[in-house]
Amino acid sequence: MDSIEELQRWSEDLKVQLDAVQQRMEERLHADPMDVEGYLLLSEEWRKLSEDSSQVRRWLYVAQRNDRMTALLDDAEKLLGAAEPVLAAVPGSWGDRCDQALGRPYGSGVLLATEHRIVCCSRTSSGSSVETTDVYYQRTKFASLHSGVGYLTGDRFFTISGALKKSKRNQPWLHLRIDAAPEDWTPPARVGGLEAFLATVGARLRGAVNFEEFLDTPDSGAAARLKQVTQLHRDGLLTDEEFAAKRAELIDRL
Repeated sequence: MDSIEELQRWSEDLKVQLDAVQQRMEERLHADPMDVEGYLLLSEEWRKLSEDSSQVRRWLYVAQRNDRMTALLDDAEKLLGAAEPVLAAVPGSWGDRCDQALGRPYGSGVLLATEHRIVCCSRTSSGSSVETTDVYYQRTKFASLHSGVGYLTGDRFFTISGALKKSKRNQPWLHLRIDAAPEDWTPPARVGGLEAFLATVGARLRGAVNFEEFLDTPDSGAAARLKQVTQLHRDGLLTDEEFAAKRAELIDRL
């Protein structure tokens, strides 16, 4: 993928082109309202530019988000220090049962697996520093892992839920969501990614679930997404052309 600066220039250039075509469409409509063919040609040009612009903006968003995630990981590693190396990192969000019941926003950012705990890292509201929420493996009463696929996006995700041991009257619930979409952030080579995170956490959290059996495979991931895309097409949310293109792409992965 191109650099953030190149994508920004590309996005700005497409916006200029879109504005120019829009202006030409308005001028054509005022000059000759009966020139339907000319207006349709300009409309088709605008549509193609708009699709390109949407795709570039999406690439730019992903690139900027991934850049922020890597910077967050770097700052979190400095905060933890060399005495507690990060074994694996994944993008995700976190909260407890009360957050879920009350619809409160979860923290979101990077989930880090170390030898003794999961460190949930996010930026402070000012963006100048890192704040963390810790889940110590030995303080967890039990935990389980669930895998799912987003209905609208078709993206794979994992949810780790369980109870934390604090006191007999207070056992808050652990709820971590790990994003596992194909274009999600991948940590630097020095740190493990999704598979390393699940293996590390699965070996240390108390629970009867074998976390490794939930690792995404090409077959299961593509098959699950194919079902989602088919349903979206049936619901009228994908055109025939979009469905055919996505279906062919996913079938190649099976």
